[in-house]
Amino acid sequence: MTELSDHRERLLERLLAQRGLGGRQSVPRRPEGAVVPLTGNQRGLWLTGRLGLDAGAYAMFAALRIAGDLDPERLREAVDIVVDRHEALRTRIVDDEGTPAQRVLPSLSVPVVVTDLDGSLEDLVVSEVDTPFDLEAGPLVRVRLIRVAPGSSALVVTAHHIVCDDVSLGQVAREIGDAYAGVALEPVGAQFPDYAHWQSGRLADGERQRQLDHWADRLAGAPEVLDLAADRPRTPNRTVAGGSHRFVVPAALTGRLAELTRAHGCTTFAGLLAAFSLVLARRSGTDDLVVGSPTTHRPFPELERSVGMFVTTTALRMDLSGDPTVAELLARAKAVAVDALDHAEVSFDEVAARVAPRRDLAHHPLFQVMLVLNRGGGAGRWAGLPAEPLTVDRGTSRFDLTLHVRETDGDWPANLDYSTDLFEPDTVARFAEQFLTVLASWTAGSRLSTVAWTTEADRVAAELLNAQPAPDGADVLTRIAEQVRAHPDTTAVLEVGGSSLTFAELDRRANKVAHVLADLGVGPEVPVGLALRAGADAFVALLAVLKAGGAYVPLDPAHPPARLAGLLADCGAPVVITAPGSRDRFGGFHGALLDTADDAFTGEAGEPPVFDAHPGRLAYVIYTSGSTGVPKGVQVQHDTLANLAGAFVELHDFGPGQRILMVPPLSFDASVGDVFPAWCAGAAVAVHPEPAAIGGPDLLRLCAEHELTAVDAPAALWKRWVADLEGITDTGGPLRVMMIGGEAVPPAAVAAWAAATGVALVNHYGPTETTVCATAYRTLDAGEVDARSATLPIGRPLPGVRAYVLDADLRPVAVGVPGQLHIGGRAPARGYRGDPARTASVYLPDPSVPGGRMYATGDLTRLLPDGTLEFLGRVDDQVKLRGHRIEPGEVRAALLKHPRLVDAAVAVRSDTLVAYVVARPARPRRSWTSCGRSAPSTCPSRCCPAPGWRWRNCRSPRTARWTCASCPSRWWTRSRTSRRARPSNGCWPRSGRRCSTRRWSAGTTRSSGWAGTR
Repeated sequence: MTELSDHRERLLERLLAQRGLGGRQSVPRRPEGAVVPLTGNQRGLWLTGRLGLDAGAYAMFAALRIAGDLDPERLREAVDIVVDRHEALRTRIVDDEGTPAQRVLPSLSVPVVVTDLDGSLEDLVVSEVDTPFDLEAGPLVRVRLIRVAPGSSALVVTAHHIVCDDVSLGQVAREIGDAYAGVALEPVGAQFPDYAHWQSGRLADGERQRQLDHWADRLAGAPEVLDLAADRPRTPNRTVAGGSHRFVVPAALTGRLAELTRAHGCTTFAGLLAAFSLVLARRSGTDDLVVGSPTTHRPFPELERSVGMFVTTTALRMDLSGDPTVAELLARAKAVAVDALDHAEVSFDEVAARVAPRRDLAHHPLFQVMLVLNRGGGAGRWAGLPAEPLTVDRGTSRFDLTLHVRETDGDWPANLDYSTDLFEPDTVARFAEQFLTVLASWTAGSRLSTVAWTTEADRVAAELLNAQPAPDGADVLTRIAEQVRAHPDTTAVLEVGGSSLTFAELDRRANKVAHVLADLGVGPEVPVGLALRAGADAFVALLAVLKAGGAYVPLDPAHPPARLAGLLADCGAPVVITAPGSRDRFGGFHGALLDTADDAFTGEAGEPPVFDAHPGRLAYVIYTSGSTGVPKGVQVQHDTLANLAGAFVELHDFGPGQRILMVPPLSFDASVGDVFPAWCAGAAVAVHPEPAAIGGPDLLRLCAEHELTAVDAPAALWKRWVADLEGITDTGGPLRVMMIGGEAVPPAAVAAWAAATGVALVNHYGPTETTVCATAYRTLDAGEVDARSATLPIGRPLPGVRAYVLDADLRPVAVGVPGQLHIGGRAPARGYRGDPARTASVYLPDPSVPGGRMYATGDLTRLLPDGTLEFLGRVDDQVKLRGHRIEPGEVRAALLKHPRLVDAAVAVRSDTLVAYVVARPARPRRSWTSCGRSAPSTCPSRCCPAPGWRWRNCRSPRTARWTCASCPSRWWTRSRTSRRARPSNGCWPRSGRRCSTRRWSAGTTRSSGWAGTR
């Protein structure tokens, strides 16, 4: 905001009158010999230099390409004239009895360095600008003349920001040109050192406190960090490494913006601030954000042509809540800008010290994005010669993102400076397009929720994501029957260490049981309880239920009888099939109870019962744990099951004679993705009696012994296998593909797996409510994944499945921007059994399939530039701790970079950040402190748990998975006055045991549990 508006004079008069500065007041000349203190903003720049953090970052420059040859001597005379006019240009910063002060030299000759170009002009300009200044020795202004070619010159005027702001530097460049041309210069008016001397007395008289109180109130509760969907996580120590993306705001859009702002009594700056804030809000998912902006404070007319550091950086807090109209947002932006101008005398450092005394080196305090509007400076004339500004990319960025716009006649040049620690160039280019889209699409009366901000490229990327056609939609029973006819003697079921069934045997036995079930009333839409461990009898029963037209309901026979009874009552199953030894677990069941010792399971039949095979009929009901603790019965129909089977056969290249090891139990829907694709392809399903007990080397031996070509396992168990195989290479076995799912996977683990086995890996993603799997990502060693990525992508939708990344208002988000994943097409299940209200709340209309539905997964994802989806965590998994928004997944990924750790989970417990970690058991037990250091090395301090305890195992023995929910909710701290550990909440576990914990470091708390705190 280095320029205000066309009605700047009237605005200043009103503000000055309100603060008792109206009338004919002017800046008084300072007394002779008076010490000139630094302004607050100058003090901040001086301190930055003293700490060695300047490195040329605070050098202001004006670079011009001039059509003509310049006379060096004449140029030196012009520079001397201008330097002599402005005391700020003759100022150096000295130490006055321990306090920095400005000392104005009575005269100063600034040398003009003349250079003949030999190489890149831009590199030479960057070198000139990046050369640091010596604040104490001076001079704090430099001039270089570059002879580019005959008839072509470049002029670079550089000054330290401590004596010159952007407006002042433009004034200096113009005056040098006028003096060179012999044009008489207008009187300067007041000098900046006089203003600094006057302002110090004014602020000492209570005005400083008034303004600081205002800023403290204005910024109270503002978010400390604006997360802009960066390409990489924020590092604990930000750097100024940066890049710049140049673009143009076309004249058609600038005219539209000017018309809109004029109609609502706003400045151009207010309009840009509103549009910029809207894009920031969409990318960050927040309606409360803070944008930094340089604000010029020249309260008196005689300061208009003065040179000095009149700019202060202000924190503009924008409120986009309530879905306002564009006109209302403009009014808010205008009010924020005027309010900032009225309180712009205190420095940013003073405001930051008052509002955010705790500094985090990972980000700039109060705000991380900035908006800068300048006026003029386009192509024109300098000293009567044609001239145009030189654009230079200095490779630095003090903020995450800075939007520079220069208001000129016609098109407005603009550029986005960005931190290369966070962003890729393509991401910033998309941001610029989104900004232009907002300017093109908004109208005064439109609500923000209706303003388009995604670009045509974003829309094309979303369409390409869903471009795969649906596979053959043949019913799974039809496809299995085809395999029975084509490969009757091929193995269909293999029990490791037990019996096996061919396709013909499986078919005939299932037909027999299906007739018995039909006689018991089983048909379409009738559920049948299946309480069996995976094996030959269980697969016969499962297929029999479908052949009778019914829907199977897998139940874990190890569950308590009360739970089994509750599930059966909920689904309304009239028949249960179980093992002979489990009949007593269903004593209260009043329907038909079959067990695998019945004659039906030993007989055979040539044909199954006949029924109306509608594709939308129910296939199975899977019960999942609900967030309320009450299991939810997810009903899945045959048409989506058929789509899954066809897609999986194609994705994994299943075929006759292959064998797939199924690790998940039947009560987990992942088993569906093994059984039906395998049988539809003529492959066998293999099961192991204790899959969670298999080690990494055991797995490879098992595959070799039983000719297993594919394995499906939870990601947690697979990661354990990877750890077991460290240092082992065995690439000659029959295993062709490893299928995993259930949780995020680090690319490093994939690379380790590939090194040990050479086996391709497919990462599955999908909630039960979307028929097992909705997206998949296939890779060999994850070599194509960005090395800085924390997790393997979840890939693209399966054929026939549609994926939408949407914001909270169900609007598509841009590429790279997080949003909730919604799954449509041929994936959504029918819904929750007996719970239409819950079903309606999460199954919404599919925006691109007439009459279709999509499921709101609750998972936070984003579409990557390469067209794959990245899983970020749960929408409700983001947590806030002392005002900071924290992604537990980011902390977990940082922890897992430590070589001793195999797994981790992160949560907030009682306003404490807690991490639970599992270590490699074979490693020596050194101090656990080093594990904690793996987070601070890659995460900001707010994301780092503190030292504490570890838990040896929080996993389910059946699924090998664990989360924070399965870990202890209590942790212990050691008193400073006692060596006896005590629980942090003052309570001991009821058992009196300490959850098999082991103390690993003094401090507040952590876990392997480390139950780590912040």
